[in-house]
Amino acid sequence: MDGEPAPETTARQTVAALFDDTMDAEQALAALRKDESTERVSLIVRSAITGDERQPVELARTLVANALEAVGAWLSGLAQLVVPDCGEYLVAGPLGAALVAAGAPTAGAAAGVERVSRGGTSPQPDLVRGVLTSFGFGGDEATYLERRLEAGAALIAVTDDRHDAVQEARRLFADHSAVYLGVARTDERLVEQVEALLAGTPRLIPSGDVIIADAVAPLRHASDPEAPPAVAALIGRPVLDERDEAAGDIDDVLFEAPAVDAAKPVLRYLIVGTGGLLGLGRKRVAVPASITATMEDGRIGVAASAEAIHNAPAYDKEPFSRRDEQETHRHFGTAPYWEADRASRAANRIGAAAVPSTEPGG
Repeated sequence: MDGEPAPETTARQTVAALFDDTMDAEQALAALRKDESTERVSLIVRSAITGDERQPVELARTLVANALEAVGAWLSGLAQLVVPDCGEYLVAGPLGAALVAAGAPTAGAAAGVERVSRGGTSPQPDLVRGVLTSFGFGGDEATYLERRLEAGAALIAVTDDRHDAVQEARRLFADHSAVYLGVARTDERLVEQVEALLAGTPRLIPSGDVIIADAVAPLRHASDPEAPPAVAALIGRPVLDERDEAAGDIDDVLFEAPAVDAAKPVLRYLIVGTGGLLGLGRKRVAVPASITATMEDGRIGVAASAEAIHNAPAYDKEPFSRRDEQETHRHFGTAPYWEADRASRAANRIGAAAVPSTEPGG
């Protein structure tokens, strides 16, 4: 009716920016980290040109090479894709999830998400262009973006349904020397699909049009401002091995936030500091939470020998990628939590085992 305000729209928009300078891209991501939710921010950057004779490089090395290590662990759905005949790409966020779904149909099928492609055909060889088009960018614009990415530029985008957030992202990108800025109207249904992918646990996919060579799970640290007190209370606790002998102390905890507010956090790893003298030569290792338990006196027991704990792969870099997790599980002979069924995942919750049910000293 006349005189009544128009209903607030829930349409999504994607504002995308290209950066030719790695420092500008890193600073733009760091600025976004202060104000934007991680699931809204996308990243696409070509890390290398590949040939059949080259093995995929590790994700952590790619992050360092692109000077993005400071923000890499924050990005949602971070993964490395090896695109045949095109190269290696580091991707994250909604656009990254869409690339995964478009290039690796086994991932989309497993997650119950439709494959993102045009006309139901394989997205190769225009994988990136096809995904950009599906997000609402015009054909010529998507082609331009794809070619700039192939030439080594980094694309950062924000997908949001708030007009002020989209405009703020535009200003932020411009302030950090973006060489291109564009805005597209993105289909709500597509956004829901990629959000479902981002909410799932990333997997390594060895087949399909795209190889997912590495990925990062959404693990948080005990130092996270949103970490429950019970998680932070584990820091500093002594760790005993299977023979009740001292094996180190807990330096950090990696956990997943619960899907329900009232639920307990899902602990995945205890970061144990072991060895060394007066802090010199000290090694930090990730111990799967599934083989830990809290003892009556508050110390943490691990179902492994002190030697196995000390000789575990060093936890010395961020992000802690899926390849790092696999190496850790192989060392301890444990089943990766992402391969377990619901009953096993429930058993891996330290809530009843390692997270104290009362405050320390209670």
